[in-house]
Amino acid sequence: MRLLEEARILPDEAAREAAETAEGDVVTAVELQERDGNPVWRVSVLGVADETAIVHVVDAKSGEVLDRSPA
Repeated sequence: MRLLEEARILPDEAAREAAETAEGDVVTAVELQERDGNPVWRVSVLGVADETAIVHVVDAKSGEVLDRSPA
């Protein structure tokens, strides 16, 4: 519950931020997690053009994409 209370960015905002990296990408999951004591959204995105799955870690306070890695 603490993570949700600290989050300033809503899940749909985090999903939009992650999916803006390439046109046609599809968000498949959004999950609130903790990273270094801070809330982050873990956004799974599927690239439609090349069928790659990427996980974006979005700071739930600022909306900044902190990390991108293959799923």
